[in-house]
Amino acid sequence: MDKRHAEVVTLADVHQHDAAMAGACVRVLGCFKHFDPVLNMAVLSYGALDLLVDTSLLGVMDRHNPKVLYQVVGDLEWLERSHRAVGTFNANIPVIGTQTVVLRAKLTRNVDGLSVPLFEKALKVRRDFTTMRANLNF
Repeated sequence: MDKRHAEVVTLADVHQHDAAMAGACVRVLGCFKHFDPVLNMAVLSYGALDLLVDTSLLGVMDRHNPKVLYQVVGDLEWLERSHRAVGTFNANIPVIGTQTVVLRAKLTRNVDGLSVPLFEKALKVRRDFTTMRANLNF
């Protein structure tokens, strides 16, 4: 069994580095903008960026609220653009050639009370520390 932690990333990271992040286990923040229970697909939105989310592993998602902030944990995978779920949503999702990135969600949690500016500041501090530590060859 593959045991790896989910790296905290932003939707901007996924859009900027989508090819390099394929197969990565990630945690992202966003609101569910669209949801199709027949296809088990949703669009996670944060700011002006969107990400297609496969919700088939989550069970019934009948109570998604587009105004609630969620943290979604899952694996980034490639999906052919010809797949019917990709054309269903009018969304700003990352696309490379004939494929698009989809997050195969394993877990969602409501983080509506989260202070987003403080979260983003802490994420930046952690990344700076990780970069500094890597440069020291620990």
